[in-house]
Amino acid sequence: MLAHSPAPPVPLKGSVEDDEYTCFICLDNVANSKLRPCGHSATCKGCAEELMNLKEPGPLCRKKIAEFDVGKWQSLIGEHRLWPTSLKNLSELASGEGFKISSESSSTGTRRRT
Repeated sequence: MLAHSPAPPVPLKGSVEDDEYTCFICLDNVANSKLRPCGHSATCKGCAEELMNLKEPGPLCRKKIAEFDVGKWQSLIGEHRLWPTSLKNLSELASGEGFKISSESSSTGTRRRT
């Protein structure tokens, strides 16, 4: 079992525009590995290798890890600064597939609270 506990991602440079987050496990390196088949990008390459070697599940979904890819990942949500707004979108996001943005949800209008 890993000695580290999962922690939420922490922006390295303190800017919302920066798409680099620290590894959930070591909290030192950039999370640059995408675990498969779940598609979560939460660990650095070293921690992903350690998870594979120890046959540990993914730190977010606890699913078995078959392999991982290394690179810089930008999600559809990150590109559009959106959060899932429906159960369907949340389910699609959790599946690793992401979710599609309809023309209605990408309008530039804003809602105001009265």
